[in-house]
Parts: sequence; structure tokens; C-alpha cells
Amino acid sequence: KQKTAYEITYGDWSSDVCSSDLRFYDADLYIGVAYASLVVPGDASAANTDVGRQAAAALQRYIEKVPDGVDGWSGLAGVYQELGEVDRARATYRRLTELAPQNPLGFYSLGALAWTALADTKHPLPPAQKEAAVAEGLANIDRALTLDPQYGDAMAYRNLLLRQKALIARTPAEADRLTAEADSFFNPTL
Repeated sequence: KQKTAYEITYGDWSSDVCSSDLRFYDADLYIGVAYASLVVPGDASAANTDVGRQAAAALQRYIEKVPDGVDGWSGLAGVYQELGEVDRARATYRRLTELAPQNPLGFYSLGALAWTALADTKHPLPPAQKEAAVAEGLANIDRALTLDPQYGDAMAYRNLLLRQKALIARTPAEADRLTAEADSFFNPTL
């Protein structure tokens, strides 16, 4: 039975709309984005995690219906990132870069995730993983900047990743060169 306008406005309609035979794909996307907006980054409480899981479930339903839906993949990756599920966020951002290789967002996000792992003082990466994270982060940030040379946030993360690379440089001269290069990306972002 179709719900009336009153029932839709005042009743619990989200599950009925999303599970009906209607081809209303965007409902899951909108519900997922709405729940995602309620997720508090870094909050490990059960309530926050539950909201994040509801957001992820709605976005996954959307992706099942629209497998190449960039908005769904982007939203899902963001939810995983906000919940601290870095591996899932990384895999989802990678999928986003496959679906939208001309969109810098996925590449930028992968670079930002790499820097986040490098900057984590509670769980520091071993030296070999630091080098790999820097290389992956810079490669993704460089791709984002190739697609959008004026992408200020990508410039800022290039600066941060170059500074991380300087910290693990093999020689003082290499560290100085990397720091100078980082400075050149720092000034335009101000």
C-alpha cells in the first residue's frame, strides 16, 4: 500500500520507501548522507557507531542499485573514514578513483589517509611502512594536483607529506631539499 503524504511526512517512511518496488534509488543515497552528517569523527561511542553503520548500510544499498554511483562510493568512504575504519575507507576511495579517474577527490583522500597514518603517534608505522605510505600518499596527491592544479587542500597535504618524507630522508641534504619543496607548497595554501 502506498503511503499518503501525511504518513510520509509524519510516519516512519524511510524503510518503506527504500524497500518498495519503486525505482527510487536516491532515497538510499539521501538517507545515507543524512545519517553520515550525524557521525562525529573520533567518537567511538555505541550511538555514534550505530549512526555510522546506518549511514553505511543505506549507502551500500544505493551502491547495490547504482554500482557506478560516485556519490554513493564517496559517501561510504567518508563514513568509513569518520568511523576510523581506515582500511575500508582506503579500499572504497580506491574504488572511487576507478569509477571517476578524472575526479581529484578520491586521489586527494587517499593522500590524506596516508598522511593520517604517518602522523599517528599512538600507532607509529615502522620505517619501511613509512616510506611506502609517503610514496603512496605523494603519488595520489600528485594525481589530484595533475587533475586540479589549484586544489588547495591537496597542496597542503603535499606539503605535509613532503615534510614526512624529509623526516625519513637518508641525508641532511635530501631533508633540506624536501623541506624547501614543502615550503613552496605551504605558502600558496595560506
